[in-house]
Amino acid sequence: MKFLLIFSTFLLLCGCLPKNYIEQLGIITSAGYDKLEDNKISGTLVIYQFNPSSPNISQVISSEGETLKGVRLNADRKTSHKLVSGQIRLDMYGRKIAEEGLMRYMDTLSRDAKISDMGYIVIADDRASSLLNSINTEDSPNMGTYVQRLVEKSIKRELIPDCSLHEFNHILSDKGIDPVLPLMSKENNKVVIKGLGLLKDDQLVGEIPDQDVFYLMLMQNDLKKGQFQIQLSNKTFSKYLRSISKEKYKNDPLFLSFSEINSNIHISTKEGEAAHPTVKIQLKARLLESSKDLDFKQKKMVKDIEKEVENKITEKLNQLTTSFKEAQVDPLGFGRAYNSENRNDQLSKKELRQIIPDINPEFKVSFKLLRHGITE
Repeated sequence: MKFLLIFSTFLLLCGCLPKNYIEQLGIITSAGYDKLEDNKISGTLVIYQFNPSSPNISQVISSEGETLKGVRLNADRKTSHKLVSGQIRLDMYGRKIAEEGLMRYMDTLSRDAKISDMGYIVIADDRASSLLNSINTEDSPNMGTYVQRLVEKSIKRELIPDCSLHEFNHILSDKGIDPVLPLMSKENNKVVIKGLGLLKDDQLVGEIPDQDVFYLMLMQNDLKKGQFQIQLSNKTFSKYLRSISKEKYKNDPLFLSFSEINSNIHISTKEGEAAHPTVKIQLKARLLESSKDLDFKQKKMVKDIEKEVENKITEKLNQLTTSFKEAQVDPLGFGRAYNSENRNDQLSKKELRQIIPDINPEFKVSFKLLRHGITE
């Protein structure tokens, strides 16, 4: 009798579950938001619609509202499919929204249990609608998926920092570090990662170009992959040119490209000296390509390359730090490192913010060239 009662209850509960047929769903995979003049939000939703007879069916729906949920509600009126947000993998915010502050608009993402916190957050250099409505020239089903795959690939290859919603919220809640987010733009009608947006808490206050992103990555985390290119002094290495190339290429700039990077970073600070951290970076890499025909049989040249790379990296790190101080941001986490090392002298978020203009790190860079290709 007890078994029949339990079984009957189970059947009744199953009958109460709402049924969603996949053919009737409009699955939101990406969303873009822009600020309008009348304090409204313009939303661009990339929708996937399942059709067994015609794969990769997607459409872009635009709508307006005072809130993100309002945008979604108005978009629901423009399609016969039931919109669901459980598969959102990318949220893109226009520059105006990012400059005002993202958290006002991202609050709904953190509160909605149906939205994964592993989706990516990016900033459009101008309007998100312009990028998500771009013509898709690759095999991705839509532009939203293309951007999501571009960002995911770049994170895995250590070309940009992690920009997931989870990581963004984690950094915002931490003391002594500011987030950075990918800055997307169009280049020859193709959506690309232009660089990184610098955020002061949740507000966009500056940016760094794509060619400088490597140096920020080098200061943020230990690297195990990736590659970088650097320009070295012609004067130092002209004597190492092979004889056949000396006259022909002597005035051309010297660029070296490195891969298989392995780096280690350690930030140390003394109690009461939060503005004077010491940053030790050990970097190893393989030479992938040289823009000039250098004679690698000369052992002194390898030592000169290592020394020159150390100097150039140190110079670039100091330049980046200066730009961060001017924007009054700390994406490198100097404040966090200080509090982590000095438990008896903890500084508040406000105090750490106030010392940013005075930060003067000492960089100690050590570079080791592991291999230099077929000429080794």
